[in-house]
Amino acid sequence: MPVRNVYRYAYAITSCARAIDHNPDNWNDLLAGTGILSKQLQDPYLRIDRVQEQTFFRNVMRHYPAPATSLRLGQALGLQNIGALGYMLSSSETIAQAIALGRSHRNLLLPGVKWKTSQKGAQVIHTFSSPDEPEDLRDFLCEIAMAAIATHGDQMLGKGHSPDKTHFKCSLPPDRAEYLNIFGDNLVFGAGTYILSYPATWLSKEPAGRDYLTAQSMINLCKLLSAQLYNENNFVVAIRAILRTRQGKMPTLGEIAELLLVSSRTLQRSLRNRHYSFRRLLYEERRARALALLASREVSMESVSEACGFENLRSFYEAFQRWTGWSPVAWQNANHRVATKLQT
Repeated sequence: MPVRNVYRYAYAITSCARAIDHNPDNWNDLLAGTGILSKQLQDPYLRIDRVQEQTFFRNVMRHYPAPATSLRLGQALGLQNIGALGYMLSSSETIAQAIALGRSHRNLLLPGVKWKTSQKGAQVIHTFSSPDEPEDLRDFLCEIAMAAIATHGDQMLGKGHSPDKTHFKCSLPPDRAEYLNIFGDNLVFGAGTYILSYPATWLSKEPAGRDYLTAQSMINLCKLLSAQLYNENNFVVAIRAILRTRQGKMPTLGEIAELLLVSSRTLQRSLRNRHYSFRRLLYEERRARALALLASREVSMESVSEACGFENLRSFYEAFQRWTGWSPVAWQNANHRVATKLQT
């Protein structure tokens, strides 16, 4: 059985529950049949399965049947409420990059909704569908996703950046006020699909929170979070991703286990089953980093030692000697001589 989209993080349903009632003590009806306790939702990265998410949304539809409920939930999934994904989008270089990143990491928001983007002339067309979801949830989930994307646009670019046109499959609701507030005036109900249409000129605009370093850090973190959902047992990939993003002191096995939402014992057992150990992964990362840094003549031994997470220079020298049979200085000099010969 494929693991794709089996798991998702709980912060989406937590934000939706808060939009309906801010008091977790009143969430019993919303969580009925999910097997989730309201206190568990204090952990935003609690992993839940697809059936639990579907049960939650069915409960919402049952107890809050107003047509605009889906829009309230979509607005609740604003950038500030979706963890690393929100920080990644808001710090992107351009709106075009934010769209690309959002689509590639949609599993961190609403995995059951497919989001396709195309450019037709002067318009960028976003199309939403959920063919893999039960029929009774498809329209509801698509409207949540549309409201969330429209909200993200307002947050990144400011008010006044409503879609040029919005298409809904649903019939005209009795009260359009909520729809007008989120999507603007150009609404089409009873259409054959769900569409948001924006000016293509906005693609080059910069989000208000643009920050290159934050974006790169959040991209790495979102890749890790996605890997945990798609490959929940492939901890080798996840650990390597964590180690590569750390400079200086390396995390312990316990710290990585906490990040991966598993026990240290489970992590050790999983590595052992794949003929790996945490010591080996740490060794491989330190060695690769040291060799890469020492390829430059400008770098000092102290900075290399620190970047590789050694407590002192002596420990670094001893480890490098074990790895290569050379001292770091001798290896750096030899590497420089080879590079010089290749250039002449």
